[in-house]
Amino acid sequence: MTEGFAPTPTERAVGAIGARLWWAAPAAAALVTAALAELSIGREPIQADEAQRLGLADGPIGRLWETAWNDDLAHLTTNLFWKPWLAIAGSSEEAVRYPSVIFAGLAATVTVLIGKQLLGWLAGAVAGLAMATSGFVLGTALHAASPALALFLVTAATYALLRATDGDRLPWWLAYVLLMALTATASLAAVSVLAAHIALLALRRPARVTVAAAAVGAVIALVAGYVVLLARTDAWRLDWLDSPTARSVGEALWAITGSNPVIAVAALAGLVALGLRYVPRADLSTAVLLGLWLIAPLLATLAVSLWRPAFSSDYLVAMAPALALAAGATVAAARRWQAAWIAGAFALAAGASVSTVDALRTDTGVDWRAAARYVAAKRA
Repeated sequence: MTEGFAPTPTERAVGAIGARLWWAAPAAAALVTAALAELSIGREPIQADEAQRLGLADGPIGRLWETAWNDDLAHLTTNLFWKPWLAIAGSSEEAVRYPSVIFAGLAATVTVLIGKQLLGWLAGAVAGLAMATSGFVLGTALHAASPALALFLVTAATYALLRATDGDRLPWWLAYVLLMALTATASLAAVSVLAAHIALLALRRPARVTVAAAAVGAVIALVAGYVVLLARTDAWRLDWLDSPTARSVGEALWAITGSNPVIAVAALAGLVALGLRYVPRADLSTAVLLGLWLIAPLLATLAVSLWRPAFSSDYLVAMAPALALAAGATVAAARRWQAAWIAGAFALAAGASVSTVDALRTDTGVDWRAAARYVAAKRA
């Protein structure tokens, strides 16, 4: 559906600018994320789970391993990332949350790179901006917890897979396996994106099929082994969750959009445009990748909830990059309608502004520093 369209003068001008300046978009996405997070990073007191992380990561390394082996394997990777940082930066409200800001910014950066590879530089830049200004992503960045790390890892793993399928280089395949294994340790629900990866490989058929199959097999084996260990140590972690309802699912999906109806509509329009082949450069594999990436975490958590409640918006964090990329696809599809493109850009900017302001409007509450000291004493 995209053949036969000659570039307009506007498109040629935008393309020329993009060829020279596209490299700035990934850095800009990270900087916007960091700048917005900085506005509110220290306003909210340390929360209970952050206090526990401080108590563990600020202690001896042996305590981390002991706690992970006994009852907290799910947070071992996160604690290991935080430990050296806390040793250098201290344990203020700002310091303990900066790693999350960094991971969220890196996720926005990698989203730009994925968008450029799949949809073109302009769509990638829009997707990165959507990530950087998302109320949900900013909320993740302002909390010292696993979702921000999982957000970066699953995005980086997808980018590594795209590079591996295009260049068929072994280092990218190895990076993909490592990143997906780490993703499982940060958020098991995020590994459901593997379904989208397998579909992409089936449609693109990489040159070395055996290498691709070995990489996927290695990911499945590593994740399965981790699940076995997790069932032994951390099965109790789902006890606090209630069974999902239509209302809780709707609220979680609304949270993923950053409470921004414009992003929700743009993402839906982008998926439709991809399915109808209205997006230049995008083939069927792109539509399948983004579609499955968007719904896999939701379906996985709902499926597990049939056995045991396992649904929370935190477990849907892997959906955020796919949502942003789908919104970027809308911009890529509007190549022949400049008026629609301009109106859409203004609408996205307005929606992002409202959701961002809402995300940064943080209420102060109980001082959890006493809880941090209490947890540290109990762990000792």
